Amino acid sequence: MAAVPNSKRSPRRSHRGVSWIGFLLSVLALVVVVVATSYWIWQRQAMAGAVIAPITSKVSQGLFLHEVTERGETESSSNVEVRCQVQSKATTGTPILWIIPEGTIVEPGEKLIELDASALRETETQQRILYEQARASKIQAELAHETSKIAIEEYEKGTFIQEKETVEGEIFLAEENLRRSQDYASYSDKLYGKGYVTAVQLEADKFAVKNAELALATAKTKKFVLENFTRAKMINQLKSAEQTAEAQKRAQAAGFRLEEEKLKFVEDQIAKCVIRAPDAGLVVYANKTDNRGNSEMVIEEGVSVREQQVVIRLPDVRKMQVKVRVNESRVDLIKVGRPARILVDALQGTRLEGVVTRVDALPLPTSWSRGNVKDYAVLVAIDQPPPRLKPGMTAEVSILVTEEADVLQVPVQAVLEQGGKFYLYRYTETGTEPVPVTIGPTNDQFVVIRSGIALDESVVLDPRSYLRKLDPTSSAAITTRFVTSAPQQSYGKAAGEGAGKRGGMAGAESGKRPRGEGKRPRGEGGPKSDSLNPDGPALEAAALKVERSKNEAGKLEAGKIDSGAAPQLDGGSR
Repeated sequence: MAAVPNSKRSPRRSHRGVSWIGFLLSVLALVVVVVATSYWIWQRQAMAGAVIAPITSKVSQGLFLHEVTERGETESSSNVEVRCQVQSKATTGTPILWIIPEGTIVEPGEKLIELDASALRETETQQRILYEQARASKIQAELAHETSKIAIEEYEKGTFIQEKETVEGEIFLAEENLRRSQDYASYSDKLYGKGYVTAVQLEADKFAVKNAELALATAKTKKFVLENFTRAKMINQLKSAEQTAEAQKRAQAAGFRLEEEKLKFVEDQIAKCVIRAPDAGLVVYANKTDNRGNSEMVIEEGVSVREQQVVIRLPDVRKMQVKVRVNESRVDLIKVGRPARILVDALQGTRLEGVVTRVDALPLPTSWSRGNVKDYAVLVAIDQPPPRLKPGMTAEVSILVTEEADVLQVPVQAVLEQGGKFYLYRYTETGTEPVPVTIGPTNDQFVVIRSGIALDESVVLDPRSYLRKLDPTSSAAITTRFVTSAPQQSYGKAAGEGAGKRGGMAGAESGKRPRGEGKRPRGEGGPKSDSLNPDGPALEAAALKVERSKNEAGKLEAGKIDSGAAPQLDGGSR
């Protein structure tokens, strides 16, 4: 009975302990928040009052190079294309039975490809039969034509004369019969007067005279018809037969030539199934890929090739060049005849020299992966290519655009542009001051300074970020921007590739703008246009005020610069 009260008081004590722990945790969290807030406020106040030393760089002098650097592939400027010359009725083409391995160096006349000629050999057999038949018909037609010509001559010089002589013989015989009949009739008439012959016999002799006269007249008519009608008719008939035979001869000759040409064509097609090298060179298969890089056509044994399709290319490795793609923003910088240096990945450490030989006037076809980016093909011929250089190797080409010796240069990050004018922030022991400068060409790594700054003077790098640290509300820090191009010139790509390779100062173009160019700092507002910004001419005004505020020793006097007219200037030491 005594244990019941103890069991009822135990849960109450446990609940009171939990409440105290929660209270302590809440107080601790509040203290942490207050301390953190106080520290943040103190840090902000300390940073607001502190002077932050900028990152600087000295003005240097030396060789300035501006190069356009792109990557491309080596190829031969003298390529012999080996095409399939075999016609095929099948849409798939003619299969390849054997092909020489890719990469083989061949000499003129060496066998490259053997195509399947089985179908052509069957066609050759059938065509040879037609050819022999046409040849026999042609021979028969020629003989018939010769016979027709002989028939005309035979008639004129033989048959006609023979018939004429026969008719003349008949005339002569008829005349002789007539003379004899007349003599008999005259003799019978005398005997009849003396009573030695009868009247019937006399009448018979007179009838014989008339019969002889009729036979003579018939013979003469036959001669007339032979000379004036039969002869002309026979000659015309024989000439017509001769012309017909001649036409048949021409027709059979044309048919024979056609069949002969067909046979020669088939034989030529069979001969073309074995393709030989027209010139010496390196064997490169003419494989095709689409815009996505997928293979559309792979040359290998068993693949069918069409007529006039390029199967093999024979590049002359003694005449090599590099084909590169140059963006449209930089293609105007490249001119034919400009020197270039070439670094081939496969030939490590070997530097080749070259010259620009062609700049295409029209852009290359675009693909879905490149969007609307327009590139132009530029060909760079390689001077004295080494024997190890092969087509298809990846190469980096640096084309020289501008070269100046012994010029002042500063990094592009140090130059600001405001209202079409250019400024540097010079850093001295007394602080920073904006300096208007005249610039020359730039390769987006260094800018040539024509005037406004001296050698070995210190300039502020990334001055825009430094200005924001000095005065976060400065609108001039927002409206200024980095210089990435020279006046009246536009150079696109150049990061630090190749810095120090040709003179040490300038790098090759890379096409990347310096980080932060053209962007406003996070959280900052204000218009981008200088015409809309009331602090737009701040840099120019500040530069003028600085020049007027220098004392005789050439140092800046404190308190003589109107901070409202220009970005905050640092008067502290480095």
